[in-house]
This record gives sequence, structure tokens and C-alpha cells, in this order.
Amino acid sequence: MDHSSHNMNSGASMDGTDHSSHNMNDDSMEGMHGMSMYFDTVNKDFYVLFKDSYIENEGDYTAAVFLVILFGMFTTFVVHTCKHLEAKALKDGSLGWTVIGTFSTATRLAVHYLAMLVAMTYNVGLFIAICVGGGLGFVLVRAFHEKLFGNNFLDADKADEVTKNGNGHKPSPEDCC
Repeated sequence: MDHSSHNMNSGASMDGTDHSSHNMNDDSMEGMHGMSMYFDTVNKDFYVLFKDSYIENEGDYTAAVFLVILFGMFTTFVVHTCKHLEAKALKDGSLGWTVIGTFSTATRLAVHYLAMLVAMTYNVGLFIAICVGGGLGFVLVRAFHEKLFGNNFLDADKADEVTKNGNGHKPSPEDCC
């Protein structure tokens, strides 16, 4: 079958609408300020999460890296705190703890997704900053967990069992199937 009479560059789509004014070549992304789909080392002229957080110069970029490190640390603290609260909520089961567990889960997911959006700026420096912040946050949580939450805060076996099983007992082969 001969398709040579079809002009694919006319701008007409299958539904008959004309899209010839849309310029989708490789340079068209530059006018959109950012969201390239590959990692980049640009340190100015892009947005970080919000329209008002436009990075115009290297000073803005340095401040953004510092703030992203702090946000990574905050994220780690929130995640560990929320996991602790969720484990208590699953163990207790009362209405009050169910509400606390619900808000705790929503908060944990929100900070995780915001950290993911920072990484999705595809800026190498910000990606490294969010990872460094998360690591430093764990060091701080580990150093101060006993003062903040008591001895059992980072008892990973108990917290993981509660969050996975919901009943606080250690899984055994009999629990399966």
C-alpha cells in the first residue's frame, strides 16, 4: 500500500485538529524553564518545586542546596517519627491511635513525595543534596533517638514486625498460607 500521499509534517492530527504551530524540536524545552528528562549540572535558570523558587544565580543555587540538605534531614526525622507512631497505632488499635496513625502515614508519604520531587528536578547537585540530607538525618536521629523517643525507638525488628503484620508478633512459617 502506498502512503506517499500522506504528509506527516502538515500539523494535522488523526482527529483533524491542526497542531502545526506547536514546535516540538529539541530546543523547545528551553522555553519551558526546566524539566529536562535527564540529569543536568545546571546551577541557575531553573525552578525547584514551586514557581516562586526560581534559581537565578549561583548564590540562589547554593542556598537551595543547603535548604535541600536540611529538608533531607527533616524528611528522615519525620519518617522515623511517623514509623514509631504507626507501630504504636497498629499495636494499640484504639480510635485515637488510629487517627494518629492515619495522619502519621499521610505525613510520611507527603514528605517522601516532596523529597522525590526535589530529586525529579534532575539536577545532580540537588539530587546529591537530598541524599546527603537523608543520611545526615539518620545520623542525627540515631544519635538522639533515646532522648526523643526512649530506648525502643529504633528497635527495627519490633517496628518492622508491627508495620508488616499489624499484630506485633514475629512471623513464622505457620503464618503463611
